[in-house]
Amino acid sequence: MWWRNRCDSRRHTPRNLSSLRELVRAMNSYYSNRIEGQSTYPKNIERTLRLDFSDKPDIARLQRLALAHFEAEHELEQLVEAGEVAL
Repeated sequence: MWWRNRCDSRRHTPRNLSSLRELVRAMNSYYSNRIEGQSTYPKNIERTLRLDFSDKPDIARLQRLALAHFEAEHELEQLVEAGEVAL
């Protein structure tokens, strides 16, 4: 396929892939929450990943929801990496 030539394995180190996965997880969390009508600002998601929750209950609730999405996606990734069927 065309994309295989573009995927030079020397550039895709475990560290790079891990960083990219974290970024995509945060992005997926943002859009999942937005689709569900539970908008969380990206800056609050960044704070969430540091477990720095807001003092405002409404914002903290949305941060915890974002964290739940993040953790669920991470768990699915681990299942796939272990060779299991994720869904």
